[in-house]
Amino acid sequence: MIERHDARLTSNEALPVSETAIGIAGKRIIVTGAAGGIGRAVTLGMVDAGAKVVAADLSAARLDAVVREGGANGGWIRGLEFDVADLSSLSHMLESAVQLLGGLDVLCNIAGVQLRKPAREVTAPEWQHVMDVNLRGSFFACTQASRYLAHGGSIINFSSAASQVAIENISVYSATKSGMTQLTRALAIEWAKDGIRVNAIGPGYIRTGMTADVFADSSRREWILDRIPAGRFGEPSDLVGATIFLASDAARYITGQTIMVDGGWVAA
Repeated sequence: MIERHDARLTSNEALPVSETAIGIAGKRIIVTGAAGGIGRAVTLGMVDAGAKVVAADLSAARLDAVVREGGANGGWIRGLEFDVADLSSLSHMLESAVQLLGGLDVLCNIAGVQLRKPAREVTAPEWQHVMDVNLRGSFFACTQASRYLAHGGSIINFSSAASQVAIENISVYSATKSGMTQLTRALAIEWAKDGIRVNAIGPGYIRTGMTADVFADSSRREWILDRIPAGRFGEPSDLVGATIFLASDAARYITGQTIMVDGGWVAA
């Protein structure tokens, strides 16, 4: 059999397998929401994988703890305090982070808040706060970071399984995460010509401070567990692999996608 070579592929486009392996050593990465449950796990996982990471969060105390832990074994990590809902603070953080890193390869948007409340009881200020953090802040983090991203850069947004499945009493949160999923698709299409990939990760029920109230309710906990094919709840560490994959060159032909990390809950 004769193998036909496609002349449209140059040596630069057809990378050898060794260069498309899943690895992020040396990549320059910003993680927002880095001090939260998922953000902490992802940040430390990326540092352990050899990336240079700027961890950004609203909580200075928790951020300091993450930075100390990440640097304990010689990893490259710096911390920056910021408020994703404050566009001036966001701009200053991104500019400072890029200076510290010497450039930017990956933005990981994890910063977010939850509002567990019946829809009729949600106030306008509550609605606005969740929107400002989860959707408005993430949108402007993407647009501002895109100006710094190197060709071949990656943006990884964190959506939620709640963007695909309706759950009572989190209507505002679900709306922001559904918006995040569609925003990811729209930006992926718009920035593909710039060599910027935009994807999202959709966590299911993960054991974090944000879900502590759910797990404290035994009947609710069992109801959810019965609907997860994997037979267990997720841990923050379960999000690390998918994030590293999307940040790596192994995912260089993947954009506009949302990868559900939910134990099969949405599929079921």
